[in-house]
Amino acid sequence: MDAEIYGRAWFKKVFDENYQYVLNYLYYLSGDIALSEDMVQDAFLQLWDKRNSVRDETVRQYLFTIARNCYLKNIRRQNYDLKFRSEALKDVENE
Repeated sequence: MDAEIYGRAWFKKVFDENYQYVLNYLYYLSGDIALSEDMVQDAFLQLWDKRNSVRDETVRQYLFTIARNCYLKNIRRQNYDLKFRSEALKDVENE
């Protein structure tokens, strides 16, 4: 029970100290505030899942790495969606 309470307190501290930095970074990358808020939420969820293996000294760097990977994953998904839609449109036009 004490470890769970400590984990929540640690996470709240990390969240409070880093949320705005990570959000600003993602907004800088994407230019979309709503998307940035979604990605920062994903980043903190991933941090929560890995909380037992994260060192306090590197938590901010780890968060920025997670955030960058969330952004890149989003870009890949958008590119795939565009490719799929353009191919589907070509198929419709050829019919």
